[in-house]
Amino acid sequence: MQNHEIKNLVHVGMYCFVVSLVIGLVGSLFDAGSRHQVLLYSINDTLALAGCVLIGRYVGIRGQHIAASGFVMLGIVHGISAGSSIEGGINLESVRLVIPLIPSVLLIAWSKVFPNWLRILGIISAIPFIILYYSAWSQGLFNVEIATISYVLLALVEIAWGILMVRDYHKTYLEEQSEA
Repeated sequence: MQNHEIKNLVHVGMYCFVVSLVIGLVGSLFDAGSRHQVLLYSINDTLALAGCVLIGRYVGIRGQHIAASGFVMLGIVHGISAGSSIEGGINLESVRLVIPLIPSVLLIAWSKVFPNWLRILGIISAIPFIILYYSAWSQGLFNVEIATISYVLLALVEIAWGILMVRDYHKTYLEEQSEA
């Protein structure tokens, strides 16, 4: 794979995570379940899915195939989330996305590419989703505040993963070029 293409993997992946967060935050300003909110949340999840695929590909190139598989799973989680957005309200069944979310962050945390603090924060980002799932499952309630915290925390962790992979790219590939 050419160096320029590898550079695009990490940069475009990180930008997908950043734009995803911004669009998600804008979506939160609309009425819950409105057509505009559902559309923006679907775009948000689609961008996060793309970011996971791109960053996961880079992590795989770096030889961290278990973590790369975690990014594939996390992309699937975002796909489940995008597909469960419905106009007029929240689909309580959508909280099942927590089930594949947990192993995805555990697999990503396996990677030695990320510092320990980010590996731990990635795992911690699943906790609000677990609380959300328990609330929906046991009480039939969807707690919007916990959902917001869940998605924002996950988005911030994804951005941190993206930033660190951009730094890793610059350290790994640009230093190799300067040495050659």
